[in-house]
Amino acid sequence: TATCPVCRRELGPQERKRLGDDYQVEGKVQGDRFRENKSEIARIETLLDQSKREIARLERQQKQAETLARQEATLLERLATSVRAEDDLVNQREADAALTLLLASGEIAQIEQAELIQLDQDLSAIPYDDCRYQVIQERIKALTNVEAELGALLVAEASLTADLQQLELIETTTTERMASRELKAQQEVLLSKCVESLAQVREEYDLLAAELNRLERLRSEAQEELGAARQRVSDLQADAEERGQKVTERTKAAEQKAIYDELMLAFGKRGIQAMIIENVVPELEDEANRILDKMPGNSMRVEFRTQRQAVRGEGTIETLDIVIGDEVGRRPYELYSGGEAFRLNFAIRVALSMLLTRRAGARLQTLVIDEGFGTQDARGRDGLIEAIRAIETDFHTILVITHIAELKEMFPTRIDIVKELDGSRVFVN
Repeated sequence: TATCPVCRRELGPQERKRLGDDYQVEGKVQGDRFRENKSEIARIETLLDQSKREIARLERQQKQAETLARQEATLLERLATSVRAEDDLVNQREADAALTLLLASGEIAQIEQAELIQLDQDLSAIPYDDCRYQVIQERIKALTNVEAELGALLVAEASLTADLQQLELIETTTTERMASRELKAQQEVLLSKCVESLAQVREEYDLLAAELNRLERLRSEAQEELGAARQRVSDLQADAEERGQKVTERTKAAEQKAIYDELMLAFGKRGIQAMIIENVVPELEDEANRILDKMPGNSMRVEFRTQRQAVRGEGTIETLDIVIGDEVGRRPYELYSGGEAFRLNFAIRVALSMLLTRRAGARLQTLVIDEGFGTQDARGRDGLIEAIRAIETDFHTILVITHIAELKEMFPTRIDIVKELDGSRVFVN
């Protein structure tokens, strides 16, 4: 009459066994899932550590790529400056060559050059003699009429001064141009060295460009790996959240399993059943022996044992053994005669029926005994009759079904059933 504490449904032995098997299977499945989740968590943590190390390596490579990019920009700026200097050198060389050709051909400053030549000739042609100067002075004094010629000479002298200034300017300009030419020659030498080093710079530029391309590829690959790593990290975070949920579910399942384990133990044969049996066994034993004692000539005693020593290992096991003894001693149930076995069965069954009715809060009204007297001898039958009469006050009605004619006279009321050709007839006496 046990009921499930959860659904309030009647819980029979098969249902209890089915529930126990289900919980064992469910516990095994939960255990397997826990071990799989534990292995998966270890694998995910390993992947997470690898991803962190990979991210650190990629970040270092990205910093190196940024440094190389800055170096590349500096080298490109230096290369552009060298190219502009080379172009300026070529233009300066061309202008210097053109200027040299013009000077050599006499196409520029022709007037100044002619005047310079004339002045050189005039200076070379002018004689100077002191005696002659004295003579000239005398002649000047003597020749006062040549005053006009003197004015003309003064004009010529003034013109000569202007020409000398112009010549000095030309010499200064020539000197400056020669200095500029030397400076340009020095610049040309410097630019030649720069041009020579330009080839090396270009080689370095090509190498750096190749290295830059390689680093660009590495950066692209690193970015892809970084994206994949971030995706893996996101997946790992999702797995970690799922792991937390699984751990929570496992904890709840473990708590429920503990509850069901307690229920299974409580409703198992070592739980409430054992407690009930232990409580009723003394009462059942006393009632059965009381009924046996009412049978004339009876010397048998019944003892119920709920525990016995385990055959293997130490400790005791739950059981329900019926131990029967008489004046000879204890013997197995199989060694008793049919009459003795019937009296034992009768006493135990009646005692059990009376015990159940008392525990149900009711009174056993009817006792039905169907056959069984054929195994008794006359003395045994008399003993059974005495036993029935001894407990008749405990029942409202006792029905004895038998085919033995001798027993019919032993009961005050009889119901005879006679089979005839047209059916059976009932006679109440």
